[in-house]
Amino acid sequence: MTTFPGKVTPEQSVERFLAQASAYRPSDEVEVPVATDMTGQLLADLLDEKLSRRAVHDIQSGLKDPNRFDLWIELLQERVACDDPIVLPFGDLCGWKDNWKMHALVFVRDSDELYQEIYPPLAHPEGDWMELREYYCPLSGHLLETEAVPPGYPVLHEYLPDLEGFYSGWLGRELPG
Repeated sequence: MTTFPGKVTPEQSVERFLAQASAYRPSDEVEVPVATDMTGQLLADLLDEKLSRRAVHDIQSGLKDPNRFDLWIELLQERVACDDPIVLPFGDLCGWKDNWKMHALVFVRDSDELYQEIYPPLAHPEGDWMELREYYCPLSGHLLETEAVPPGYPVLHEYLPDLEGFYSGWLGRELPG
């Protein structure tokens, strides 16, 4: 492809960007080879955010072991103080039948000042017409979800999990008692 002085191709632009870009890498990062064998330690490193982005991607996009769900439940069960069995790793904000958003920390953007923290001037919605709700985990502070709704719109969650269907249809066993 012919280039002109002062012009760059998309490939050259990407190459220049990647040459100067750097990603956050935890100081105690663990590199993991691509594998389909999942271990409890590997899942613990994933949960503790010790894996590189590449390792997380490889885990997410790789073949799933049949025992991965059980390893994950076992790891989570070891880390909680209660004896109730975890049947679905849904989070520890509330019971599985409850609206988790009612237990999260919520930050509402509904004014020019608050919108301009994340949007450039004149590129955000009108606060009287729409508010941006940001739901944060009260335990970790991680952003869980964002929704744009009219002011006064009820706080709704998207679904209730079908635990019996998941256990019988996907795992091929009965729901634990």
